[in-house]
Amino acid sequence: MEPGIQISGLAKRFGHLVVLDGVDLKIQRGENRVILGRSGQGKSVMLKLIVGLLTPDKGSIVVDGKRVVGMSRRELYDLRRRFSMVFQGGALFDSMTVGDNVGLGLAEHTDQSPEEIRKRSQKSLEMVGLPDVFKKMPAELSGGMKKRASLARAIVSEPDYILYDEPTTGLDPITADSINRLIQHLDEELGVTSLVVTHDMTSAFMVGDRFALLNKGTIVFDGSSDEARAATEGPMAQFIQGDSQGPLDSL
Repeated sequence: MEPGIQISGLAKRFGHLVVLDGVDLKIQRGENRVILGRSGQGKSVMLKLIVGLLTPDKGSIVVDGKRVVGMSRRELYDLRRRFSMVFQGGALFDSMTVGDNVGLGLAEHTDQSPEEIRKRSQKSLEMVGLPDVFKKMPAELSGGMKKRASLARAIVSEPDYILYDEPTTGLDPITADSINRLIQHLDEELGVTSLVVTHDMTSAFMVGDRFALLNKGTIVFDGSSDEARAATEGPMAQFIQGDSQGPLDSL
């Protein structure tokens, strides 16, 4: 696989709270990487560091051969255009139609015409199974439909990387399964590199090629989905089993 994201010695604290403490992680282009960990372990912070929304205290992040730390504002802008984010709650603007929500990034950051933006937004909605909601308001959508609309907004800009922050949180099992299948489908069809932050193991095993488990600021497991399934002891086995006793119980 091609080089993608290389994280080395990454550290971040907020006051006295140490969130990340020497994280090393490599994400290859085309890979579906799942980032696991208990609540408060820095999973979402890592995503923000990757795109330069936060600055690490130590360490480096290299995306396709370019160091993120030290980038100029223009370089960060160009970097972020290659990423899309699917937020936990969907993050749709209630005052805008679904179609306008999907096309907002294109309207604000490109010189495409309103008609071209409309066509691309409609196509993205069709790709996620929402062909008839362009003129609807977010309040008219179910939770699962809002997640799909958020996915449509993420892919409309044709990114190289998609970051998912707890994509199935708050969804019933059947709707969550449909979202997982949609993530799989989009990854295969678009050839993007995905980073999925989750604590939902069903989702993780459906969408992930490789897993990384965060514990006390460091990566304590880094391996394939098959290796994760085969774990019979240690942090990954405990996390999968949901056992309160083990290496993770002091968090």
